[in-house]
Amino acid sequence: MAVSRRELRMILSLTLILVVLLALLGSLLSLFSRQAYVAERDHSIQLEAEDVRRTTTAIDTYFQHYVKDLKLLTALPEVIEYIAGSLSNRETARTVEEHFANILGSRPEYYQVRIIHSSGWEVVRVDQKKDAAIEVVAEQQLQDKSGRYYFVEAMAADVGSVYSSPLDLNVEKGVVEVPYVPVFRVASPVADSSGQKIGIVILNVYAYELFHLLSPTMFLQTEAGYRFRRSPDGSTDLEESTQPLVDGVGALSVGGNPDVLLLYESVEPIPGCWLGVVKEIDVRPMRGAYLQRTAGMIGTLLVGALLVFAATAIHYRRARKITRVQSAMVDSLTTLATERDQESGLHLERVQRYSAYLGHELAKHPDFRAVLTRSFIEDLVLAGPLHDIGKVAIPDSVLLKAGSLDEAEWEVMKQHSRIGAEILQADIERHNLQDRYLSIAKNICAHHHERFDGTGYPDGLKGDDIPLEARIFAVADAYDAIRSKRPYKPAMSHEEAVRRIHEGSGSHFDPRVVAAFHKCRQEFERIGSQLADTV
Repeated sequence: MAVSRRELRMILSLTLILVVLLALLGSLLSLFSRQAYVAERDHSIQLEAEDVRRTTTAIDTYFQHYVKDLKLLTALPEVIEYIAGSLSNRETARTVEEHFANILGSRPEYYQVRIIHSSGWEVVRVDQKKDAAIEVVAEQQLQDKSGRYYFVEAMAADVGSVYSSPLDLNVEKGVVEVPYVPVFRVASPVADSSGQKIGIVILNVYAYELFHLLSPTMFLQTEAGYRFRRSPDGSTDLEESTQPLVDGVGALSVGGNPDVLLLYESVEPIPGCWLGVVKEIDVRPMRGAYLQRTAGMIGTLLVGALLVFAATAIHYRRARKITRVQSAMVDSLTTLATERDQESGLHLERVQRYSAYLGHELAKHPDFRAVLTRSFIEDLVLAGPLHDIGKVAIPDSVLLKAGSLDEAEWEVMKQHSRIGAEILQADIERHNLQDRYLSIAKNICAHHHERFDGTGYPDGLKGDDIPLEARIFAVADAYDAIRSKRPYKPAMSHEEAVRRIHEGSGSHFDPRVVAAFHKCRQEFERIGSQLADTV
């Protein structure tokens, strides 16, 4: 059957449309693939930069470990006595040598402990050999170190301060040891009884453990441009760089290629020991994978997109339904506890916001930086409203009593924290739940009435034995309780709340949490005013 002109035009039109659609689809897919590649590359670079940041934090902690050891050395009574006597009493020096020998025997990363007089002459020196043998160097074998850079720089520091030499290679009898042995020295100037700077106490440290903190693609670069890298066999490689690093965080392209980068962050944990933590990344394989993926996706994109869309829609609807059911159950449980306690719903919102501000401020503290991540704080805020669910089991005669509770009633009331924790623990075990949010909620339920000095309830936990989330929530809840009207007391001012929390530092509350509270107390006042109870 002949094809009519109209049908021919329709076929040509449809063919043209199909060709145009395929061309457009190919262009869009290419653009999408390129954008996806850039996004994934940037995300990958961001993750690697975070890895570098975590490593710099670990390095800082690593060095502080040796700072503490050095300070302990200088605080030994025999060392203090020896220094006060102008480093001249040989009998005291022998006692100091014995202490130094004992320390070296328990710390294989130290290979030398010395006291060097301000003249540059060693007056005490204890070595640890490669076979772990300890040698107290005889007086006639002590050496003049006045020309060594680390002695000059350490002597220039203030008494009591800590100096570290740059990362360096060990030198034996004037020759660099091979295979390379990375070392650094930590020193502190000391003064005699008259306050006159008289010398330095110095620790020589093998830096092997420092390199264990690095991933395989990382290396360390000193301020002088030397790169230290751990090879696959565990030895240390050294090379001189032509690309200097600057303070802070940055990225350098290798050979002008934007897909081969050196991500770095500088750290100076001790004055004198500047290091650049560098990670080399190559995303060129990722680019090739994207090109192959683009070519393979052109023929199957439409079907795949429809299937993915349908599956995603079904999964999304189910996930949203489950999330809504879970949220409704939690809201119902917290509402039940709140209504029985005659608390305002605004109380829960206020303590959630207080906890968020405290968490973010406390995350700046070095003791909590690794724990208080953004996700942890989010879980903390979500878990807060469950803190008093145990009150559903407290009799109305106690829970709703207008006046003060007697001793027996107070003992009953105190059970709410244990009951709430048991409720959550039972659900966790029954359903084998692994969500950190529930564990945080259980800890807050159980321990937000503990006191930092150990006089709280239910378990009398003390100090850091109290879960961090409970210590944070305790301050947030206490502030709101002080500011709120109760049957047995009037609402009090922001200033009074600040005063009471400050007075409770170290007894009722963790002093570090109280310090964080002071830094954001204006936000507490603003939240309390914005979300104030109307009745």
